[in-house]
Amino acid sequence: MDNPANDPRPELTIVGLGPGDPGQLSRAAWDAIQAARLILLRTRIHPTVAFLEAEGVVFESCDDLYEHCSSFEETYTCIAQRVLDLVRTGESVVFAVPGHPLFGERAVDLIRQDARASQIQVRIIPSAGFLDVVLPAVGLDIGAGVAVLDGASPVPPPLGIPTVYYQVYDSWIASDLKLSLLEVLPPETVVWHVQSAGTPDERARTVPLFALDRLPCDHLTSIVVPAMTQAAGGAFETGGALELDGTVRWEDAETGDWANGADDEDSSDDTESHGEDAGEKFLTLVSLMTRLRAPGGCPWDREQTFETLRRYVLEEAHEVVDCIDRGDFAHLPDELGDLLLQVVFQSEIAREAGLFQVEDVLDQISGKLIRRHPHVFGDVSVASSNEVLVNWEIIKKKERAGEAANQQASTPESAIAGVPLAMPAVLRADKVFRKASRVGFDWPNVEGTLKKVEEELAEVREAAASGDVHRTAEEVGDLFLAVINLARKLEIDPENATREALTRFVQRFHAMEQEAHRRGQSLTDLDASALDGLWEWAKASLT
Repeated sequence: MDNPANDPRPELTIVGLGPGDPGQLSRAAWDAIQAARLILLRTRIHPTVAFLEAEGVVFESCDDLYEHCSSFEETYTCIAQRVLDLVRTGESVVFAVPGHPLFGERAVDLIRQDARASQIQVRIIPSAGFLDVVLPAVGLDIGAGVAVLDGASPVPPPLGIPTVYYQVYDSWIASDLKLSLLEVLPPETVVWHVQSAGTPDERARTVPLFALDRLPCDHLTSIVVPAMTQAAGGAFETGGALELDGTVRWEDAETGDWANGADDEDSSDDTESHGEDAGEKFLTLVSLMTRLRAPGGCPWDREQTFETLRRYVLEEAHEVVDCIDRGDFAHLPDELGDLLLQVVFQSEIAREAGLFQVEDVLDQISGKLIRRHPHVFGDVSVASSNEVLVNWEIIKKKERAGEAANQQASTPESAIAGVPLAMPAVLRADKVFRKASRVGFDWPNVEGTLKKVEEELAEVREAAASGDVHRTAEEVGDLFLAVINLARKLEIDPENATREALTRFVQRFHAMEQEAHRRGQSLTDLDASALDGLWEWAKASLT
């Protein structure tokens, strides 16, 4: 407490929410929160906040300031100003911060400085701090001494005692911290990477310094560097070698070899190692997206919704297809990455809304692949890819029947259900026709499909001659569908065929323009006969 009790000056109570688990919220802090009329959180990003919401506690937060301020120092200054302005109105305010109010809370430092000048009484009610759970997680005794430094503003550790870096909440900060430590320590130095200490999800891992930024980080991540000593010749090292965590894999910064902390037979399995590294890289992508959507992240990313991202999902999918069509495999990884980002982006929005998480997406697709490939993961035998497709449809129908039963559906599902309305029309038509054919609704041969095209073309001619625009549009649509069905019957992908035909048209048209320009002409100056001749020339020249 900064001032004695019964002080007539305005009072501000600052409480600590503990390091993560709601069970570490002190009784005194909980009593102050329950008695408060106005509660302001520095941030909602803390596990105890969910507990407060479940208990019906009403509060406001300062997360909006992280978006509008250009630096952390400016943000903390604005937070301190907001808190003190509320107190000056005569309100009895409880300001709640993660961990212990006097452990690494810059906003609290600023509030206490200004409060003394403003004659405001400040009462501190602590809960356990992050050190209370991080140190036991790595087996360190605070009585032996420990340095505590801000990971977001990294400096090399002092000599002689272990150092805890807090606020290592994303891979960028971890990377900056790694670079700072590499100024004084060898790349193979082993450090602790601690996540969610003091919670059921606690995980303390040991990793080489060069791999520090390859593990996922969040707002409950700390890095602990063992006591550093200065050896003969001026070199630095950490006393008491740590054993590497054998479950963590990384790529050696110098050799590029895949290795882990355990000298086991599987350590040379390149396929397994690469798969695990891909998993870590995926987690990095997820953490980057979380950071962009978090307070203080990107304003544009934070504004996006399921609906606003629909167009980008389609655009990125089309750009992937465009790369494949052009054989541009050098840029295909980039376009596939953009498409993957949309999956992670949508999943992050869903996580924030409490709908599902990216893990659920991965579980769904993995489970689906296993269920729908019983010839690979089960005891079913198939003789051809066509049998695979038939089995696929049977399995899908069973799955949907199960879903319908769970939803107490009154009618069976259509054989052509499940084709998204948002698909491009040609793709959607092809998929619908393929579904219909699997239940026998199909022409027995190509000849029947050709006759249908001729029939629809005749109906277009008749409708056009009548002058009925609406009827003509319907007949043209029927003709399109008949041609798409013909392509399917001929085992031609209608979308690819259309795209390739359009590409040929564009190339020929450009050739016409260039040839006309070479002749000193413009296409608008040519009559139909000349245009037709130029078109035939372009077709022949580009064959």
